[in-house]
Amino acid sequence: MVRPLLAIREHLRFPNTFLEAWDRGLPAVATVDPDRLLSEGGLGFVCKDVDEIAARIELLHRDRRLLAEIGEQARPRDHRRA
Repeated sequence: MVRPLLAIREHLRFPNTFLEAWDRGLPAVATVDPDRLLSEGGLGFVCKDVDEIAARIELLHRDRRLLAEIGEQARPRDHRRA
């Protein structure tokens, strides 16, 4: 089962955990948006509060196709499935 990365810190620059998750094809659900890669790059979801975090995690849990699509987008190009 694929699970998203959950990052809930108020102040993060560009943590390695995002890179490690994306390398494995995991989308991020976070309260921070390093270099706008979540909001503009389609690599996960940026959330404002706990309710939104829960809603996005529930969405990814219910919609496995969306989870796979975001995960594939997150995966580095040289690691993507053909």
